Amino acid sequence: MSLQLAQSKLIVALSSLAAGALFAPLVGRAVRPLALLVVKGGIVAQRELVGIVEGLREELQDIVAEAKAELGDVSEPISGENGHAHDHAHAHQRAGA
Repeated sequence: MSLQLAQSKLIVALSSLAAGALFAPLVGRAVRPLALLVVKGGIVAQRELVGIVEGLREELQDIVAEAKAELGDVSEPISGENGHAHDHAHAHQRAGA
């Protein structure tokens, strides 16, 4: 590469850096409103999604409660001997034993 070509490339590179340094604040100020809009949109979307998920969770809880009610709520253990729901002879280990 000739010295003249290397000097030309260096001048172009330095000019680009200088132009970038001069125009970066202007570009930054121009992009800031767009960035703010994107962040606000993300916050609104998150709030909406949380509301949707909470609604789905409540609906699922209602369905489970209704199903339990129709079944007579068999999920709660029926007290038998030793306080457990099944009737057969074996020993259960107790917590902390």
